[in-house]
Amino acid sequence: MKKVLLLVSALLIVFSGVAAVSAYEGHLVNIKVHVENALAVETYEWDLGTRFPQEKVESDLRFGLSESFLAQDRVSEVDYKLCWELKPAPTDNETGNITICNPYMGKYYQPLNPYLTMSLGVDGNDSITGDTAAIPGEGQAVCWGQGTLYSIPGSPGEGDLCDFVHLSYSVPVFEGYYNAITDVPPAGWVYGMIEEENYCLVEETVCNFTTLVPHADLGIDLKIQVTSIVEHD
Repeated sequence: MKKVLLLVSALLIVFSGVAAVSAYEGHLVNIKVHVENALAVETYEWDLGTRFPQEKVESDLRFGLSESFLAQDRVSEVDYKLCWELKPAPTDNETGNITICNPYMGKYYQPLNPYLTMSLGVDGNDSITGDTAAIPGEGQAVCWGQGTLYSIPGSPGEGDLCDFVHLSYSVPVFEGYYNAITDVPPAGWVYGMIEEENYCLVEETVCNFTTLVPHADLGIDLKIQVTSIVEHD
């Protein structure tokens, strides 16, 4: 009986040793990352409302470094450029038909940027580098400005953290409804004219009579494009 017990014990030791040798290690490595835009923009719908010929409109759009960018200590600088792209015309959800009159190239807003005077930022890191009145082609962009935002490592809240784009909009007149001899332009207004083929006439009832009134829908898309994110020394 004693020999049997010794034999069983020996076998258990052998089997336990085999089990221990044949077991494999396991290591769990948890990989994760938080992704966020480096820049944040005040609004994505810069609507100048309904305006009338020879009005003058001033407006700003602000943008700056995001909270996540300011919270980390690896990179400190964001370079960007400003570009125009054609603005697609809106369509009816049910029919798919374009809902503005006389769209540019049949599917875009009539370009707004030829009637805008643009400026950028408040320091030497930002500049107008191109023609802000140039109309982009279909599927293309016209880039006209560039700038840099930065934080100072080790000094929270310091640096050039925010920028703004300023536009001055001189609302153009309609061809056929403007007389340069009798017209006295308002101060600061920059001459611009919407040619007849670029607007449409809409029938309206005014003071109990029916007449045709010129209408135009102008628009342009502004692209703020990050071009590089720079690590600090």
